[in-house]
Parts: sequence; structure tokens; C-alpha cells
Amino acid sequence: FAQAHPGRVAGLFLASSLVVLFVVYSVVRFVGLPDWVFWGAIGLLAVGLPIMLMAGKHERQRAEAALTGTHVPTPTGMQRHFTWRKALLGGGLAFAGLALVAGGYMAMRVFGIGPVGTLVASGVLDERGRLIVAEFADRTPDGNVAPSVTQALRIDLSQSRAVRLMDATAIREALERMQRPDTARVEGALAREIAQRESVKAIVDGDVGVLGSGYVVAARLVGASDGAELLALRETAADAAGLIPAVDRLSKKLRERIGESLKTLRASEPLDRVTTSSLDALRFYTRAEQAEQRGAVDESIRLLEQAIAEDTLFAMAYRKLGVVLGNAFRERSRIDAALTKAFELRDRLPPLERGHAAAYYYSNVEQDAERAIDAYRSVLAIDPDDGRALNNQAVLLGSRLRRWPEAEASYRRAIAGGAVYQNFTGLIIVLTRQGRSEAADSALAAFEAWSPGHPIAMEYSVWLATARRSYAAADSMMRFLPASRRAGPSFFQAGLPEVRGQLRASGQVAARMLAEAERAGDNLDRLRWALWLVRQELRYRDPAAAVRALERVLGQHPLDLVEPADRPHAEVAELYAATGRVAEVRRLRGEWEAAARRSPAERAAWDGLEATAERRFGDAIAAYRRANEQQGSLVAFLPELARAYDLADQRDSALAVYERAIAAPEPFKFVDADFDRLGPTYKRMGELYEARGDRQKALDSYGKFVDLWKDADAELQPLVTDVKARIARLVGERR
Repeated sequence: FAQAHPGRVAGLFLASSLVVLFVVYSVVRFVGLPDWVFWGAIGLLAVGLPIMLMAGKHERQRAEAALTGTHVPTPTGMQRHFTWRKALLGGGLAFAGLALVAGGYMAMRVFGIGPVGTLVASGVLDERGRLIVAEFADRTPDGNVAPSVTQALRIDLSQSRAVRLMDATAIREALERMQRPDTARVEGALAREIAQRESVKAIVDGDVGVLGSGYVVAARLVGASDGAELLALRETAADAAGLIPAVDRLSKKLRERIGESLKTLRASEPLDRVTTSSLDALRFYTRAEQAEQRGAVDESIRLLEQAIAEDTLFAMAYRKLGVVLGNAFRERSRIDAALTKAFELRDRLPPLERGHAAAYYYSNVEQDAERAIDAYRSVLAIDPDDGRALNNQAVLLGSRLRRWPEAEASYRRAIAGGAVYQNFTGLIIVLTRQGRSEAADSALAAFEAWSPGHPIAMEYSVWLATARRSYAAADSMMRFLPASRRAGPSFFQAGLPEVRGQLRASGQVAARMLAEAERAGDNLDRLRWALWLVRQELRYRDPAAAVRALERVLGQHPLDLVEPADRPHAEVAELYAATGRVAEVRRLRGEWEAAARRSPAERAAWDGLEATAERRFGDAIAAYRRANEQQGSLVAFLPELARAYDLADQRDSALAVYERAIAAPEPFKFVDADFDRLGPTYKRMGELYEARGDRQKALDSYGKFVDLWKDADAELQPLVTDVKARIARLVGERR
């Protein structure tokens, strides 16, 4: 009797309902069932409560009659069904029916059957296939809403595990191959043409219009081959503040119909969290990306800073700012500040961007290659075809850890999945470092075939020419570089004359660049090019005069005018170390240590510089060996290591390191060792071989020196004349 009391029945039913709902909610979330399954369970339980209360009432009446001996009429009509057994059985059958309907729905979705079948399951799209998001048409009065909506949709779709977006770099490269300007607006018809050329099956386009005082956003999935509309969706927003949530709802519907698992969709964070709640900030961000794509770096940086001013929690803008600054080789202090802020706000980023932000921070701020690679692997666990992660992981493997076969495999995977130019340049580097020059040439040829006339392909032709010491060929190639690329390779313009002993021509380039920096008010470039001229004094003339010149330069261009992390401490310290100014070297190192996090290779190089200044040559040797082993370049710090052996009077070891630096298959040996060291290195090797009695090797080294410096400036010709006399003497002795 007590068991059938209405209060007890209701309490037990509600407690059981909570357990059932918890189970259903967990299954919906972790298995990926549609939300209506959970709401259906709530509906069934809501219907079940009065049924259970009614069953309890009748069971109570029957129990009371049994206790008192009262006759209870046999139930008729619906009343006969209100028993515990039938109520529980009915509830079980109802939930079984719900499970059956849910299972049927999921089966139809997975196998592409009917209106709920996904486009991937039905074969319309490929799993992990690429999509192009075209620029939406803008039908609003101010005409500048659509670019931000397009950008927001791209951000959300980039989180999808069902498809991949063709990124801006790949689209730009496709436009170049089509001989279209890379600033062309990629709208519906052009997007379809790109898709057809690049074997992309579909595009997403749409428009933004007004609806009363609000907005309506429409999106269409269109087949690339025939222009057939595969899917059409729309969402409304009450005002500008509601646009980003509307795009979030629209993109989730689109991702669901394409074939995204419901579980993954629920894990995606809303756009107003992972992008920005400010439409103005998103507008600046969108314009910044467009500016970057057309090469307007300064404009892109300015727009990103405006985006951050509109929304100081805009994590993606901080990350993008760090990337743009880094790609443009700007001040390290600004790069570190932007990347650090993005890292601190990384929980506001979409999962893939979150992994990229962490990896970029570990790599560029903390200088921790292993942690960066782990972060990229976490990205690849989400999206095994993420081109940026594959490329950047390969950069770290090849340029920090010397794991070249792994780096090569990662670059090739990136190229196979949809190349960008960085994949080809990285592959050229790791193939060259493995001594596979023919394979490197093939990679360069593949780059040129992929994008004929690409300026960076020509630039890498110059790198390979200088690495092989084909300086005449490098000169010829430099003349064909587009004007837009000449500011970057200004180093070649100054270095190619210097390597051949033409200091006047090199100095003229440095003086021109110094004057440009003066006009632009660029304190860092002003200091860099002034130090170029001082370094020439150190290398080829008088170290003491070089230090005096350094003091004049620092009087005109004080280090304090440059942010601490950006100051060329090491370059200045090298000049002081050459004349034994140990206190200045130590002071500069203290400033350098305090300014930013430093890599193990950088610290080891400073140890070597300081030990050399103090004439602790054994310690300098150990330090420079560590410095060379802890970074990717095969020749970085080898000239310093050879000189330390030479100063320690370990001549055989010095010769071995000089030979290693000369022969190393390093694509960047021109900047790391050759441009200001090659001539003096050949001469010194000749002297050491001559002292050892090895005439043939001495003649080889002297001959290379004379051939390299045959057109050197008049002030260096006495050195050439002296070496020619040595060659004549050795030839005479051999006869």
C-alpha cells in the first residue's frame, strides 16, 4: 500500500528519470546522436509521469481492496492498462522505439540515404576533400559586411574534420597559374574555375542582405563541374552583433550536411568566442589578410593592430600579427609580444588554431623545438592533412634537429595534400643538406613547374648557385628577380661583390641601404647596415680601427634606440672581442640574456665568443662545437670553430674544420660562412697546407683564392700578388 503512494511514485519516477536522462545525454554526446534524441527522451518521460501516477492510483486501489476484502470491479476501457507491468513495458517499448528511430536516422545519414544522408556518404563530396569558400556577395547598404562574414565562415569551416579548405596561399598560387592578378576577388564564377583546375569538387558561396533592421545570411554549396546547387541554407541576425552567431549556426548546419560527426560539431566552440565578438575587429582582420596576400605587409600589420585595438581578446589577430611580423623578419620584440599574447589567449582559438598558436610560440619564443613538434603532432592528430602543421613540423625537424629524412617525408606529404611554395623551398633545403643535389634540382624544377615564374623559385635558384659557388650565375639570376623581391635579397647585392674581394661595390650597397633606413627612420636597419661597413674594416683591414669605427657608429646610432630583444648584441660583441675588450663582451651578453629567451645554439655561440675574447681557446672550441651541433645549418659557427683551433695551435684540426665548412652541402652557406670568409679561408688553408708540406693541397687552396679574388679591389691586390708568388715558389719547388 505504501509503495503505491503518489508522492513515493513521483519521487521514484523522477529519480529514475534523472538517471535515464544522464545516460541518454552521455550517449548523445559521446556517440554523436542528434539532439532530438535527448529531447525525445524528455518527452517520453513527461508522458510517462502521469501514466505512472495513474498506474499507482489503480494499484493502490487494488491493494486497499485486498486488505479490506472490498470487491473492486474489473477495470474496463483504458483503465485496464494502468498496471505496473504494462506501464513499465510500455515505457521500455517507447524508449526502444526512440532508439530504433535514432538508429535508422544515423544509418540513413552514414549511408547517404534520403534527405538526412550526408554529402560525403552519398559520394557527392570526398571525405577530407577540399572546398573553396568564395567571397560572399554584399547586399547591405554599407557594402562591407560580406568580407567579414566570409572570413568568419572560413574560420569555422577550418575546424571541420569532414573537409579541408583550400587556403589563401594555394588560391593565390592558382591565380598566378591562371595568369590572373593574385588580388582578384574570388567570387562564384572565378571560384568555380579555380575549383575545376585544382580538382576541388565544390565551392561555398552566398550573400549577405538586409531583413528589416537585421540581416539575412544565405550560403550555397555548389558543384564545381556543373554549377548544380547541392545545398542551400540561411540564417538571420537581428542586428550586427548577431551576425557572428548567425554564421556559427549556418556553418554548423553546413558541416552537418557535408558529413561532420555530430560529436565533433558539439565540441566546436562558438565563433563569437574563437574569433571576436566585434564585427569591426573582424573587418580589420579580414582586410589585413587581404593585404598580406597582395604583399602589403605594412598595411596588414597596421590593420591587425587596429583589430586588436577593437578587441583586446582577439586571439587570432595576435597570432596572425606574430606570423606576419615573423615572415617579414621584423623586430623580435614585437614578434615575441604578439605570439606570447596569442599563447595566453589560446583557449579562445579553434582547436587547430590553438595547436598552431602553441607550436609557433614554443618554436619562436621559447626556442623549444621538441615541444613545438609535439604541438604540431597534436594538430595532425585532429587533421592529418593540415598543410601548415606538416610544413612547420618539417621546418623544425630539418632546421633545428637535423632529422632530414623525417623532414623530407613531412614536406612530401604536404605537397601531395595541396602544395604551397614553402613546401618546395623546405624540400630543397633538406635534400641539399642530405647531399642530394640532383634531387634538390628536381624539387626546384617541380616548384617552377607548379608555379612558373614564381619569384621565390628564382630566389632559391640564387641560393643554390651561391651554395655551389657559381657567383656569375647568381649575379645573372639576381637581375631577373622582380622589383618586389629586390628589397629582400639586398644581402645578395652586398654579399656577392664582397665574396670576390670587391669591398667598394659592397660598401656602396650598404651605404645605399643605410641612407634608405635613415630616410625611413628605421633605427634597426640603420644600425645593421652601419655595422656591415664596420665589419668589413674588421675582416679585411685593421681590427683596432674597426673598434674605433664601431664607437662612432654607436654614437650616431645608439643601441638604446632599438628594442632590447632586437639589438644586434652579438655583431657588436664580435667587434669588441677581436681586440680583447672582454668587459664589453660580458656587458653585452648580460643585456642579450635579459632581452629574450635564447636557444641552446645561441648560448653556446656566446660562450665561444666570450672564451675567444679571453683567449680560453679550449673552451671556445667546445662551445663552438656545441653551437654547430645544436642547429640545422651544417656550416654555422664552423669558421669560428676553425679559428679557435687555429689560435690554439691545433693546425690539423683547424684544417679539418675548414675543409668541412668548404665541402658542406649547406644551401645557406653563403650567408653562414662564405660571403665574408671564403677568400680568407682559402688563403689560410693554403698557408696551413704549405706549412705541413702538402704542396698539392696548398696549391689547390691558393689557386681557389686567386681565382676568387682575381678582380678584387686594389687595396686587396697585394694579398693576391703574395699568394701568386707562393704558388710560383711551390710550383718551382715541385719541379
